[in-house]
Amino acid sequence: MKSLFAALLAAALAQAATLPLRRVVVYKNGVAFYERSGAVKAGEPVALDLRSNEVDDALKSLLIEAPGGVARIRYEFFDPLRMQSQVSQRMRGAAGLPLARLLDQWRGARVEMTYRGQPLAGLIVSGRVAATPNGGEKQELTLMLDSGALAVVDLDAASGLHFSEPRLQRQLADALAAVAQELSPDRRTLHIDLTGAGETQLAVRYLAPAPVWKSTYRLLLADSGEATLEGWAIVENATGEDWNQVSLSVVSGRPVSFITRLLPARYVERREVDLPGIAA
Repeated sequence: MKSLFAALLAAALAQAATLPLRRVVVYKNGVAFYERSGAVKAGEPVALDLRSNEVDDALKSLLIEAPGGVARIRYEFFDPLRMQSQVSQRMRGAAGLPLARLLDQWRGARVEMTYRGQPLAGLIVSGRVAATPNGGEKQELTLMLDSGALAVVDLDAASGLHFSEPRLQRQLADALAAVAQELSPDRRTLHIDLTGAGETQLAVRYLAPAPVWKSTYRLLLADSGEATLEGWAIVENATGEDWNQVSLSVVSGRPVSFITRLLPARYVERREVDLPGIAA
């Protein structure tokens, strides 16, 4: 129970299945085409790990070939209002705190747990780290039980602790996701949830920003007078992923390309209207 925050954070960082990269086509206009495919087990979500600057292009060009169908695509968008929420700010300062002190920040919230083999529920009054007679420490949580009585709970003897209110659980999950995102702010993950039963073959295709490929040429003259023109394509792999057994092509054309900011949440400023008959 002492590592509730660490466990929840690990769950927020848990990875889903990934698809191997199969094909890359690099263009001269600053984008590249990527194709991933592979087998996916029934009910297993697929994670598409991208750099933050790749998400806009991926969202507007994503093509998914799934015989059983796609239920939805989930991703952590950037929402400045959510990042400023009290829950998110609270969780940012919670890393490394003992569980009792973490829960102390949620005074008044109702929690449920199994304590010494019996179900227990109540409102959080306080949490603290107390000294033991042998010089050690123990974590205690004071609860107001449903009967109105106060009880001190030894968290070492508790398990399955969770908030009773689903809204708080969702806020905690959102805050943890925001904290996890800050650990790697330049990365975003698209989660693809599939429908259908049984193992299926999934193919995902999308565009993303890429360095422009370059060409160099060499003219080799032999003593016999024969000439050989040798050309090389220089391609930089900026994805952070090794291209092993990947089909690579380069195209000299420049397809029309533009940027649309789809990742950040957008809020429209609205005009404020006063109530009639009330002076401002």
